[in-house]
Formats: sequence, C-alpha cells, structure tokens
Amino acid sequence: MPSSTNPKSTPPTSTKASIIKAYGGRPNFQHSFGLKMTPDDLKEGDHIIETFLEQDRQIANEQKSS
Repeated sequence: MPSSTNPKSTPPTSTKASIIKAYGGRPNFQHSFGLKMTPDDLKEGDHIIETFLEQDRQIANEQKSS
C-alpha cells in the first residue's frame, strides 16, 4: 500500500461529489458561478464540474510523469 507521505505517490483526483461538497452543496456551487437551479443552468454547472475534473486528471498525469 503506497504511503500518503510519499512525494511520488499520485494524489487522489477529485470527484463530482467532492467538488460539490467543497462548495457546501449544489445550490451553493451553482450560486458561486452565477447559476440558478434551472435545468439549463444545472447543465452549465455540470460542464464546469467536468472541466474541473479534467484539469485534475491532467495535473495528476503530469505529476506521474515527473
């Protein structure tokens, strides 16, 4: 089992739930980006979350490579 203090270990990537939780829930997440809880704005919020997740994956891959 890898040590969590090992600098070469890959950091865990975020999940959709962890991102939403960091904002205190979906309504707070939406509000932080000027979005409402409407179907169209929820889709936009999902797009923002997917962008965050992709950035986390890219960072994790870069850290693995170095």
